[in-house]
Amino acid sequence: MTSQPKQPSWPNNATFWRNQRVTVTGGAGFLGSFVVEKLRERGAADISIPRR
Repeated sequence: MTSQPKQPSWPNNATFWRNQRVTVTGGAGFLGSFVVEKLRERGAADISIPRR
């Protein structure tokens, strides 16, 4: 039985995120702000950060 290599849970391909609409819960927090920054770098078109 051979094991398959693990695929990353975060697609690192910029074309995947380009023009995507994304909601980031917790996007205003410490880790969430990092996620939002990386999504912007990868070309996400519309990033929604819900607030209370």
